[in-house]
Amino acid sequence: MLYVCFVLFFALQTLEKIKLTQIEKFHKANSDFEREVIELDPKKVIQQAVENCKPLLILKKIHRGGVIYQVCIQHVTKNKTQVRGLPDSATQKQLIKNICPMILSFD
Repeated sequence: MLYVCFVLFFALQTLEKIKLTQIEKFHKANSDFEREVIELDPKKVIQQAVENCKPLLILKKIHRGGVIYQVCIQHVTKNKTQVRGLPDSATQKQLIKNICPMILSFD
């Protein structure tokens, strides 16, 4: 239970820092076009960051003539979150769904 409290605390801090950074960028923007490009929703920023971390290529072992070669192939499966260090997508979605409304309510 204590671990969950620490995770939630750090998730709240992270979302708050993302929101503050994006708002700061928004206020420093010179034109309306620049302001339209800046995403103020920390939930969408985190989701885009996770999407950017997903692997595009994986190594596959191919056995040819008694030799094993490692060949890069395109990673085409639907669940690309098989990278070590990335949390489960279900846990991540629950965390974002529960925490984002609390962060957004501080505006």
